[in-house]
Amino acid sequence: MDLQLKNKTAIVCGSSAGIGYGCAQALANEGVRVWIVARDAQRLAKAADRIRASSGGQVETIPADLATPDATQRIADAMPSPDILVTNPGVTPAGALTTADVWGAGADAIVGRTLALAGRMLPSMRARKFGRIINITSAGSFEAGPAIGLSGALRATLTHASATLAREVGPDGVTINSIAPGPVYSDGLDDYFARRAGELGLTPDEVRQRRLAQIPANRFATIEEIGAICALLASPISASVTGRTVLIDGGANPFPFL
Repeated sequence: MDLQLKNKTAIVCGSSAGIGYGCAQALANEGVRVWIVARDAQRLAKAADRIRASSGGQVETIPADLATPDATQRIADAMPSPDILVTNPGVTPAGALTTADVWGAGADAIVGRTLALAGRMLPSMRARKFGRIINITSAGSFEAGPAIGLSGALRATLTHASATLAREVGPDGVTINSIAPGPVYSDGLDDYFARRAGELGLTPDEVRQRRLAQIPANRFATIEEIGAICALLASPISASVTGRTVLIDGGANPFPFL
């Protein structure tokens, strides 16, 4: 299928590894010129080389830490008018749910800076009557649990705000959607299993098997699968999909109308 993305431009955040990398790779495979963003310049350069080698596409790098106040300006200076923006908020600040400072830091990092970056790119998208904003959130937005409470709540806030914003910019040909992955196989998932194993007094493999048992598909998603959904949402053929969340969790969520 031709996704009609050739010669479009995209910024993909948090893309030196993991889901962000998968999204950047998928877009580059479709002929999109991609600017990839991450805080570690060396890892970012290596990721760009890998994407160029596998796709033959044009990949630029923007070393920037999205947790810092100047990140939006640095990204806009490098690429002020992308057709596509993939936001990918990083790790939620740790802390108790009942601590006010934790909520403030988390809301700023996950919601505030993400929407500020989107707001910086929206005027050019609206002016040319085409734009795609895709937020990488989490299946935790639809769950409750000790390991995902703060992260899920903040990403649910981002989802709600984005859906509202989608209604505002829809008449100008701009769509805003979210992708909510469950467990995605990556080094980060292995790190999570190791951390939870220490907390629960289990082995990492026991934690892994417990998590698999909760997934009807009996498998974890891959970054390539998330990337493919991202490319589809970025495509002109998805013009009528906006304000929505694509839940990619292997069927783990039991509610049929999400």
